[in-house]
Amino acid sequence: MNRSSIRILLAVLVAALVLALLWQARAGREAVAPDAAPDAAATSAAGVDPTPADASADAPAAMSPAPVAEVAVQPLPLAGPAADRLAEFSSLTRYGNDFILLPQYPGRFGDAAAPVVEEATTKGEGQLFALAVDDVLARIDGQSAEPLTPRPVAFKAPESVTGLKGFEGFEAIAFLEDQVFLTVETQDDERTRGFVVSGSFEVDDADHITSIQLDERAPLEIPLPANLDNMSLESLLVTPSGLLTFFEANGAKVNPQPLDQRLGFDLSLKDQLPFPVLEYRITDATELDADGCFWAINYRFPGDDETLPPAEDAIAARWGQGPTHATFPQVERLIPLCYADGRLNLADRAPIQLQLVDAETSRNWEGIERLDDRGFLLVTDKFPGTELGFVAAPR
Repeated sequence: MNRSSIRILLAVLVAALVLALLWQARAGREAVAPDAAPDAAATSAAGVDPTPADASADAPAAMSPAPVAEVAVQPLPLAGPAADRLAEFSSLTRYGNDFILLPQYPGRFGDAAAPVVEEATTKGEGQLFALAVDDVLARIDGQSAEPLTPRPVAFKAPESVTGLKGFEGFEAIAFLEDQVFLTVETQDDERTRGFVVSGSFEVDDADHITSIQLDERAPLEIPLPANLDNMSLESLLVTPSGLLTFFEANGAKVNPQPLDQRLGFDLSLKDQLPFPVLEYRITDATELDADGCFWAINYRFPGDDETLPPAEDAIAARWGQGPTHATFPQVERLIPLCYADGRLNLADRAPIQLQLVDAETSRNWEGIERLDDRGFLLVTDKFPGTELGFVAAPR
């Protein structure tokens, strides 16, 4: 074999070797193909997210904020004189097996068969109203379809109370053993004032209150933290160390350092306690529970914004807003608070936001009390009318 033939043979052998190596490499790639990253188009068609291989498997998924629940108010229709818009209820509490409803002007109600007398605001004799707890439960649970008819409770106030200059009626009521306490509001050309009065009551054989008589002694004036038109002592809280009065307006722009008055049960002034800065109005509060906590009504009527210009709503910023509160300008909610070691604090739990009706309807809830562990009974003043309602407790 000559040299030329040898060179041709070597070239053929090298070419064959290269082709063999290339075929082996291709076979290796095909063998590992099932473990490779899937084709983006194929994964999209299969509904798989083509996540890049270098994406962190430990990165948290984006979380949408949970929707804030609102609670619908279950209407409890009323009948009788208490259903009249002029009842203008200003507080609600409980004594034994009865809820007690306080009209702002009890003197408007005389004989049960007589019509309501709007002008009888300073009349010393009149009526409060009582609702049996069992009747309320029967209506809530659908065992009765009849409207609730509160029974009258005779009421008598001396001239030392109803004769106060600029008398604007009663704002709050609370019971302690054999005593009853009420707050009184007055307004003249100079200022709005708040007072506390005490009294006694009588019960029948079933321990239902039949009458309330206020003491003849002069009412005790309570220093108010701010002089605001028609804003005074909206609620009373019985605590182990005395009575607490709650001022109505505690917003940052109108009352930046809210203070509430603590009283002895003999109506002696004790000390003042800081109250949390809360926008809008505080209109009533429940009794203390076993843990020293209670709920207060927090209400915004947009028409009040000139008198009570609101600052940032810290409650909404902290807990969010439900659908109707995010849409409409009103605020109707229940705020949890606690009293311990002589201090008042917001409880670290969400408020209860009441489902609003619409952009125009503001329900001025002026009375609240617990209904055992079921929830709360609420009552309005005359806006938009006299309305009683039940709010179920969150579960």
